[in-house]
Amino acid sequence: MSLQLAIDGDAVALAAIDRAVAAEPAASAPVTLADKIEAQLAGAAAPLTAAALRKLCRVRNASLTAALTDLVAAGRARKDAAGYVISR
Repeated sequence: MSLQLAIDGDAVALAAIDRAVAAEPAASAPVTLADKIEAQLAGAAAPLTAAALRKLCRVRNASLTAALTDLVAAGRARKDAAGYVISR
């Protein structure tokens, strides 16, 4: 586990950070759950099921379902018989 000093106003505390995220430039790290889902779909060679996306994104099923619904409604992703794919 890696720690970093986090400052919030007058409060100072240690915060745990993920080593994989810490090694990446901040600009390339996905920010929202929708960004994480889109990144996983964009990098996938085949459609991903909701169960696979939940495991890859490490989120609750309810959060994933809501984000997928929003992505499909916005036309940023689509669902086919095999799973979810990125809209191109």
